[in-house]
Amino acid sequence: MGGARHLSARGPEYGPDFVEAQSGALVGTPASARWPNQFCPHCGGRVSVPLPVEPLFDLALVPQLIPCSMVALKRHLVRFSQYYRRQYRLQGTRHNRVRVLLASEIVAIRGRMIRQGKGKSLDVTS
Repeated sequence: MGGARHLSARGPEYGPDFVEAQSGALVGTPASARWPNQFCPHCGGRVSVPLPVEPLFDLALVPQLIPCSMVALKRHLVRFSQYYRRQYRLQGTRHNRVRVLLASEIVAIRGRMIRQGKGKSLDVTS
């Protein structure tokens, strides 16, 4: 499909170092300065990532960040399901689906679940 071959099939001479030597790019400069796009380590094609990318967190880690129990978190996600899009990533050799939440969603959940008392204010933006 697509005709893309891996670097190991083509040999290492056609990787990013070969392109760098052919283009005359400065060897001492960092890769982000040399290339606006990075190379895929498998096929050698250009990959561009729109930055900044918001981090994703596993559902197993989120109760430690909020803090709350897993049961309370799942209950909250069901109750307010219209606010949180379901996103999954594949994990392991059997490709099990693991639900992930965006960092902004965790901040919103924390704001809804943690009540601010009369003590110190909690800054969740930093």
